[in-house]
Amino acid sequence: MIELDFISNIILEPFLGECIKSTFGEKSHSRYFSLSSIDEIRTSNADFVVLMINLEEALRTMSPDGICSLTGDIYKRIKSLTSIPVIWFGYEDYYCNDTSIFGSVYVLNHLADKLNIQISSIISPDDFLIDTKRIIADAGITIAYDFKNKYRWSAPYSEKIVKAFVKEINIVYSVYHFKTPKCLALDCDGVLWEGILSEDGLEGINVSRAYEDFQRFVLHLFYCGVILCLCTKNSREDVQDVLDSHSGMLIKREHISYIWGDNSSKSKGLITIAKTLGISQNSIVFVDDSETEINEVKALLPDITSVLFNSKSFFSDLSCFKLSGANSILPQTRAGNYRNFPQVTGSYLANENEEIDIHPATPTEYNRISELSFRTNKKTNGGRFTVKDLKKVPFLYSVFLKNAYGEFGLIGTIGIEEDKLIMFAVSCRAIGSQVEEKMVSYIKQRHKIKEIMTQDTGKNTDFLVRLKKAIVV
Repeated sequence: MIELDFISNIILEPFLGECIKSTFGEKSHSRYFSLSSIDEIRTSNADFVVLMINLEEALRTMSPDGICSLTGDIYKRIKSLTSIPVIWFGYEDYYCNDTSIFGSVYVLNHLADKLNIQISSIISPDDFLIDTKRIIADAGITIAYDFKNKYRWSAPYSEKIVKAFVKEINIVYSVYHFKTPKCLALDCDGVLWEGILSEDGLEGINVSRAYEDFQRFVLHLFYCGVILCLCTKNSREDVQDVLDSHSGMLIKREHISYIWGDNSSKSKGLITIAKTLGISQNSIVFVDDSETEINEVKALLPDITSVLFNSKSFFSDLSCFKLSGANSILPQTRAGNYRNFPQVTGSYLANENEEIDIHPATPTEYNRISELSFRTNKKTNGGRFTVKDLKKVPFLYSVFLKNAYGEFGLIGTIGIEEDKLIMFAVSCRAIGSQVEEKMVSYIKQRHKIKEIMTQDTGKNTDFLVRLKKAIVV
């Protein structure tokens, strides 16, 4: 079920309502607001505010300069009225051949592109910008519009395009509510490069165009917050040498959170990856070019999504990540969540020059804290908090970590209500550091905890015992 508030100068019916119900459930619904009535969203409880300004319709009554002013003003107004995340469908100008005419005056070409650049410069990292032009191009310009409904109701888009818009909203919804896999585990030979490293050596492997394109896609996932791991039968040292030294590699060592290199089965390696990262097996997607390896993992580890590598279809094959690289620009707060994750060599996280900062959480950190509470299963009390829930927590703290390897960002959180610990979560990225001990010390210096709210995640039993002994007075 979803509730959406649409702010637009056009109509998306008669197709939108049915598309939303078929995608999100019969109880889902949406409301329409004109550009002049957006103050009504002040009391909204919607999941998202969806903003769509049709350029053709706007040019009927406004100059290009006026639309530029409107673009900034309306977004600023929305953000002043509500903290609900915004899904902003960018401008498009495919609708007809006279896009450069305002009234009877010739205006500059590429106005839609310039406006979209303006949007990208002002949109909050917590909101979503959708590439409307790409959606229409994918579907086909000739079938994107419904001119009959356009002239009758100011409803210019066809049913197929409206369905594509709702699909993008569903992708955003999935990302926002953490319904995507956390980790991509990759084989190396035949996936990241052409050739067999153990036989051909560093000089003998080749990153041809197909493998280069795949690496670009993988890096897109990385910058959207997906953990990257390698599961290979090559030695770790040899793989690290390729990451560091091969001129064709776009993926580097700093992008990889964990390398499992061993001659035993890939299923064993994936089990090790899951345990090391502290994530469930159903959070992992495994890609290999060997049908035998894929079948072995499917048989022994059915919870892992196993994908046979195909250079011609990897984008659709990995659509389980629901990141819509072609159409969506995801919140930047998710991008980089796992950057600079230290390379595993023995201990999971070297404890060198560690700096830990704990401070009262700010509203800009709520999205990441909420994400952390939902994603963490091992070092956690089990509490799950939405952004709305976090606003009610009396004492909420953020924990940041950096060391010799770089900055890890927000990797821990604490929530306290009176004498009760209601949230304690430490990211798997901090395993091996002193973050847990510092957080416990910070709590004991400022609060007297008599009770801990706990929820079994299936992986936090031992941690809960240790946490109670350390904190409860």
